[in-house]
Amino acid sequence: MSGKAKARRAIADLVHGYALAIRRDRPEDAAALFAKDGWFEIRDGHPSKPDFTVRQRLETRDGVLAYLAPNKGKPHPIPMIHNLMIMLKGKTASASSVMEAIIQESGTRVIGEYDDHFVIEDGRWRFASRTYTIFGGAPRG
Repeated sequence: MSGKAKARRAIADLVHGYALAIRRDRPEDAAALFAKDGWFEIRDGHPSKPDFTVRQRLETRDGVLAYLAPNKGKPHPIPMIHNLMIMLKGKTASASSVMEAIIQESGTRVIGEYDDHFVIEDGRWRFASRTYTIFGGAPRG
């Protein structure tokens, strides 16, 4: 397997690993996938319009964990990742994917798009940044 193929596989595993950690209600595992100074931003927007509203921005891996951990054991999304497109650029990369989720207990559906950027830290690909834009004015909470 070529170096590019290995990098693509590792990045795809990272993206799907985050979804698995959320699905399995393991916020500590999800946060560990971020670089130490990585950040996560959650927005409301539309897939074909540039305008958006920031709901929340979580700075650093510890900030991501502080956001996710209090919700452990509560109803949470069951994310499904679609249309993962990875672009490699040396020791950095970016990706776009669509995430569709249902919160099983309430039946709430959420759909949106991830814009991800990756770096290699401690020999592993990690999220440098993750932006999730929720489409269609999905309910907050």
